[in-house]
Amino acid sequence: FRSVLRSNFVHVLGQRVDLYSKEEIFEAIDRTVASKQKKIFLYLNAHASNLAAKHSWLKEFYDKADVVYADGKSIQFAANLLADKAPPHLPLTEWIWDLLKQCSAKNHSVYFLGGSEEANL
Repeated sequence: FRSVLRSNFVHVLGQRVDLYSKEEIFEAIDRTVASKQKKIFLYLNAHASNLAAKHSWLKEFYDKADVVYADGKSIQFAANLLADKAPPHLPLTEWIWDLLKQCSAKNHSVYFLGGSEEANL
């Protein structure tokens, strides 16, 4: 996915933010699952951007991600201000149910990885 649309991104405070729509991300997820590949899809908001600036390992993780989408309005605003291109605002809480419906319809399994409050940076 990244290699096909690699020019479709902006940089915000040192982080790449892809300009893909929700539909393009869904298509990429579907292709990834169907091809049994492993890809990394990450969101970026102001908090995550600040943590990546503080922790080099997290910055490297974001740099290696296949897709980084704008979860926060602040990232969308900064991209528009700094690069004159605004990525779609795609907070996961607004589209997770659509994604789960798509996965269910295609018989894809879903796994959530999280941690406790104590594990937060």
